[in-house]
Amino acid sequence: MKYDPSRPPDALLAAISKDLEPVKPAPLPSRLAIRLAPFAVVISSLILLIGLRKDAAVLGPFLTWGASITQFGLAIMLTWIAARESTPARRLPTNLVWLATAATALVVVGVSLWTFAVSPLAKPLRVSPLVMGLGCGIGGTVAGTLLVVSFTFFFRRSLVARPGLAGALYGAGAGVAVNAGWRLACPLSTPGHAIGAHGSAIVATALIGAFAARQISKRAWFGK
Repeated sequence: MKYDPSRPPDALLAAISKDLEPVKPAPLPSRLAIRLAPFAVVISSLILLIGLRKDAAVLGPFLTWGASITQFGLAIMLTWIAARESTPARRLPTNLVWLATAATALVVVGVSLWTFAVSPLAKPLRVSPLVMGLGCGIGGTVAGTLLVVSFTFFFRRSLVARPGLAGALYGAGAGVAVNAGWRLACPLSTPGHAIGAHGSAIVATALIGAFAARQISKRAWFGK
C-alpha cells in the first residue's frame, strides 16, 4: 500500500476516536434566555421583601411597575445577545451589541431622572445619603453576583471567541434585572444616588461576569 502523506496515521485516528464523546446540541439563544429569566425574576422579586417605596402611588403604575418591567425586558435582551455569542453563525455584529448596551444604559438613566423629577424622595432617610449609597451599591452588586453565579451554570460549557464580552453582557443583564427590583424598594431617587450607587452595581456586575466568563473559557479550553 502506497504511503499517503496527507492521511493522518492510524494510531492518531484511533487515539482521537477514543476521546470522542456524544454531546448535546447547544440550545437556541432565545431558549437559553427564557431559561435564565425565572432566576432573574426570583432575585429581583426577593429585593421587594425590603418593602415597596412609599411614593409608589405618586409615581403611578407606569413609572413604578412599567419602568421596572421595561428594564427587566432589556436585561433579558442583553442575556439573549450574550447567548448568541456562543454560536458563531448567530453572533450579532459588535456595533449592534454596543448599540443595544448603550440603549439599555440610556433607558436606565432616563428612568432614574424621570423618577427623581416626579418624586425626589420616597420617605425621610434615617441614615446619611453616603451610607444609603454604599448599601445600595454593595447590595445591588451582591444580588447581581448571585444572579451571575446562576447564569454560569448555563454558559459554563460555552466556548466563545469573545468570552469577556459575553460575560460582561450576562453580568450587565443581571445587574439591570436586579436594578429593576431595587429601584422599587430604594427610597432615594437623586441622580447622584441612582446613577452612582445603582449604576456602579450594574458596572461591577458586568465586570464580574466578564471575569467569570474568561476563567470558565480558560478551564474549558485547557480541560481544567
